[in-house]
Amino acid sequence: MEWIRKQYKAAKSERDSNGEFRILLIRTDECEIPPDFTDLRNSIDLHDCRLELGTAYALLFSLYYNEIKNEFEKQEIYVSRTWREGKEASLADYVCRILTSKGFRLIGDSKDQEGFSKKDGQERIRSIISSCEGLVSILPDRGEGTTSEQMIKEILIALDLRIPCLVITDPNVRLPDQIETQAIRLGERSAEVETILQKNISKHRDRM
Repeated sequence: MEWIRKQYKAAKSERDSNGEFRILLIRTDECEIPPDFTDLRNSIDLHDCRLELGTAYALLFSLYYNEIKNEFEKQEIYVSRTWREGKEASLADYVCRILTSKGFRLIGDSKDQEGFSKKDGQERIRSIISSCEGLVSILPDRGEGTTSEQMIKEILIALDLRIPCLVITDPNVRLPDQIETQAIRLGERSAEVETILQKNISKHRDRM
């Protein structure tokens, strides 16, 4: 036990000089906690040396609670975007970087899901969107005024749920009237693209 006390003393010294340093007390069996471990009364118990879900959560939260707390405090928005490579992905990635820089936590449907094609697809996506504070959609131009039908459906779900929406798209894309009022259109060679996006994303935050 004496060598554990020496390690604990060294760890306390490190923590005093480095506020980010963590000390965790983990018990692998039923043993008494030494009375001089005054600031480690709450132990994390590994029952039978098995790592269970609750124990894993406690370990991660204890190690990264500042980072987790910061993530929880961010406003969550659903991002409706393309996963196709090339020009479509370039604009979507660009907008997502700005959203992240503004402090939003981005939520989206998983890449390996089949969207609305599965029987429970619409209800699953509706549930995800309903848990968010807003929706941002980056609609691609797929020729002759068309765009992604699934992304249009996601916007309509958000509008039905009365969730604030921001729609970013090309000037040539045709939109239903109820979506048109939420849209900003970016020209391919617009020198003010970032300024326009920054202004509208900030406005979007104020509405949430």
